[in-house]
Amino acid sequence: MSVSRASKLSGYPRSSHYYKPMQRDTSTSEGTKEIVRREAMMIETIESEALSHPSYGVRRIAAMLRRSGITVSRKRVYRLMKLTNLVKKRRVRKHLVRRRELVVPKGPNELWEEDITYIWCGVDGWSYLFNILDCFTNASLSHNLITKYILYSNSEST
Repeated sequence: MSVSRASKLSGYPRSSHYYKPMQRDTSTSEGTKEIVRREAMMIETIESEALSHPSYGVRRIAAMLRRSGITVSRKRVYRLMKLTNLVKKRRVRKHLVRRRELVVPKGPNELWEEDITYIWCGVDGWSYLFNILDCFTNASLSHNLITKYILYSNSEST
């Protein structure tokens, strides 16, 4: 009988016929002991580095360990530092709201304000209107209209 016919009749997948279990390695307990010993040594070095440099984080300690010849990833250092309670929370920077004093002009030409306005001019495309205003009198001191081709101005400097 073929394998595919036998698998259909038995209800098991055909791949289970070809499955061969792997041989168990008897030295796995010795391998795990070695891994535990290496991790214990790594924890000691991480603790000594973290205590000698308290401001160092996971990335910097991982880099120091790599420079000293210990092959280790950042995630492993994080896991070991978390086990020993050496991981600090990330510092959250708060946005500082600064209050500025409101400047109120007491006469003309004490405080000026500039403004830019975008104007759609059809065929010419977008034009830009630059204004300089006096805040006390609310009068326009100067304005420039810049289109794609021509510069219009009421000031003498342009």
